[in-house]
Amino acid sequence: MRDGTGRFAAGVPVQQGVQSDEHRPLSFVQIDARQRKLSAGTWKDEFDRPIYFVELRDEYVCSWCELRGKNLLLIPSPQSREPVRQLRFPMDAEIVGRVTAVTMNITEVAK
Repeated sequence: MRDGTGRFAAGVPVQQGVQSDEHRPLSFVQIDARQRKLSAGTWKDEFDRPIYFVELRDEYVCSWCELRGKNLLLIPSPQSREPVRQLRFPMDAEIVGRVTAVTMNITEVAK
């Protein structure tokens, strides 16, 4: 859903994503597509570090990212115990934009 300002929202089945410990399955994220360039630097904490919405060949992920040469590193949060994913950039991954907001359920929906 686009709003004409370069921002849009997407439903993300984050069990496939790198930040799955941060967001419950099917979180909704707001993405600013104008912020596609990775920010390099140091951050005060994990909340200060930018999260990017990344399109891969067969999935989307929300992740912290670093660019090393021609490789995009998808950096998981320490709590996930997941390995860093390394992808050829831009051949195998496209940065769609920066995640600027997340909406998620805080409990499982009763069935």
